[in-house]
Amino acid sequence: MNATVTNGMIAGTAALLLSAIVSPLFGARRRLAGWLNFLFALAAGIAFAAAAAGAFAGGGGSAVLRIGGASLHLLVDPLSSLFLLLVSFMGIVAAFYSIGYMEHYAKYRLSGYYLHYPLFLLGMIAIVTVDDLSIGFTIAWQLMTISSFFLIRFDRDDPSIVRSANKYLVLMEAAWLLIVIGAALVSRGALGEPIHRLASELASAAPHRRGAV
Repeated sequence: MNATVTNGMIAGTAALLLSAIVSPLFGARRRLAGWLNFLFALAAGIAFAAAAAGAFAGGGGSAVLRIGGASLHLLVDPLSSLFLLLVSFMGIVAAFYSIGYMEHYAKYRLSGYYLHYPLFLLGMIAIVTVDDLSIGFTIAWQLMTISSFFLIRFDRDDPSIVRSANKYLVLMEAAWLLIVIGAALVSRGALGEPIHRLASELASAAPHRRGAV
């Protein structure tokens, strides 16, 4: 990845993390927290759009983040950049809509909502840019799943909403487990294999392994 793509991804990620720290501090000042959340989402969206533009211009590619002994594979190419733009746009629109919509929940403080919203967006961004189905995918999936679980059950005084949120969490965790097991079967237990390498291994695998996956 060139500097435009790398810097855009770093700046967008930083904006969402800052939003998760700063916006909840103003949870009692509801509209201010909403506007802060929106402005951070807008800043992140602009940064991710710049990264996507860089990838469309030919500056995309893969990168490997090493954390201890783990390797996290990332890929920002034209296809992932398309989803990067879609997630960013919808995140900005939803953040703007939230400013007024969350007034319907006057009995709740909004700190929790404005903590989990940017983390959910960050999880979605990670899902479309991570390039493995083990460590990096797990981090992205869990960030997206757990934060969205708390968003779904925000109106926690409604038992039906809590039940729906619990079902969602169980299904999402089951889906994660099946995906990781399938990837492990293809890679023979190797962690952090890039997705394109998994695809090549699956194509050349024995029929019984392909059937198991």
